[in-house]
This record gives sequence, C-alpha cells and structure tokens, in this order.
Amino acid sequence: MERYHDRRKEYPNYEAESGYTGLYVLKTAIEKANRLVGGWPDDNAIIAALEGLLFPAPAGYIYIRPDNHQGYKDGLTGFSMNSPDYVFPSHDPKRRITVPIRSITAPPGWGRQSQPRRIRGSSKRGRQRLCRRSQR
Repeated sequence: MERYHDRRKEYPNYEAESGYTGLYVLKTAIEKANRLVGGWPDDNAIIAALEGLLFPAPAGYIYIRPDNHQGYKDGLTGFSMNSPDYVFPSHDPKRRITVPIRSITAPPGWGRQSQPRRIRGSSKRGRQRLCRRSQR
C-alpha cells in the first residue's frame, strides 16, 4: 500500500484492488495455460486454466468457480477506526468479521431447472388474457 501511495500520492481504493487482482488473475491463467500447451494459449486454454483457480489477492483469496466463471471471495465487514498512520478511517483488526463465501453463496447448480419455465402471460393468448383482466 505504501508503494502505491508513494507512486500516486493517494491511497488505493476498491477499484484499484479489483483492477490489480483482475490483471494478475488473467496473467496467472495465461502463464498456466502456456505451460500446459507449450506456447501461446488460445481462449479455451485460458478459460480452462481459470476454472477452479484459487488466487491470493490483496483483499483475500479469489476463487473462480468452474460452473459459472465468476470470481468469489469471502465477505468482510466490521468496524472502522481512526489511525494516526492514515488520513481516513480503516478497518479495526480487532473488530473485523469475515464471512466465508460458502455461507453467503448458493452452491453450484442450485436453483437450476432442467427445462426453462414459461413466464405467465408470455404467450400471445396469455398476454391477451392478462390485458382483459387489467381492463376490468
């Protein structure tokens, strides 16, 4: 954090951490795929390298779920405190609460159905019925 501040004369924000993490997750996946294919990987090789990747980011580990290619990390909440080291409040390490991502995220495949459900009124006849009801 101090190197970031020395270079930019400001402290990193949430977007800076996300950008840094995203770039290094991609770099890690490309390097992994490169080793596996023995040269510059194509998109599918990079995607395969991303699936299931666990990456140590500044704000905690990021896990890329294979089923939906989303990045997940534990939730962090708690209290802030003023510190003489910074011009802004920061997390109080004694009052920090970490919520494991598995406790706040649906498991892979949850909520999926084998056949998509038809939305009520999505057929022409259904829309006509709904319109007639609303005019009554």
